[in-house]
Amino acid sequence: RPIIKRALEGGINFFDTANSYSDGSSEEIVGRALRDFARREDVVVATKVFHRVGDLPEGLSRAQILRSIDDSLRRLGMDYVDILQIHRWDYNTPIEEIY
Repeated sequence: RPIIKRALEGGINFFDTANSYSDGSSEEIVGRALRDFARREDVVVATKVFHRVGDLPEGLSRAQILRSIDDSLRRLGMDYVDILQIHRWDYNTPIEEIY
């Protein structure tokens, strides 16, 4: 939290995390700190999907992406993220289903 606060004070406004960093607790920590130290509209938040977290298997099926983003938003305590990235390619899901 002190690092995030210091970053905001230094003018940094882009924060990147992922559902799999520390099994989701990274999103919780980043989200809580940003709620405490910044206005949501003043920061850009990115997260990623793919890796297994909790009971959610890894992958990029439509269902997995939707569940991942819902879980990430809950952990972040936010209504939206600005950038959603795939953490890595999923060879088991057709590209038409991902995009």
